Amino acid sequence: MLETHWELRNKLLFGKKKEVLPTIYTEELCQYCGDKVKRTFYDGDYVYKTLLSCNKCSGTTMIVAVYGEYPPTKQKKMFQQDS
Repeated sequence: MLETHWELRNKLLFGKKKEVLPTIYTEELCQYCGDKVKRTFYDGDYVYKTLLSCNKCSGTTMIVAVYGEYPPTKQKKMFQQDS
């Protein structure tokens, strides 16, 4: 199929955007000492899941959050300041 002039122009000028996926993290909270640990998400993690033991006090930990973070975007500086 032939591309129209505008489709070809847009492809050449803008290219294909890369889709950036977030990194998924899990936060665990110790129910005894209050220690909070952020780690990468494992399959089967869910909020309020009780885990084995805290690294500090050997108390019981619970997953309190599961979330994604996007990597920081690179922004071009429009104006450079001279020092």
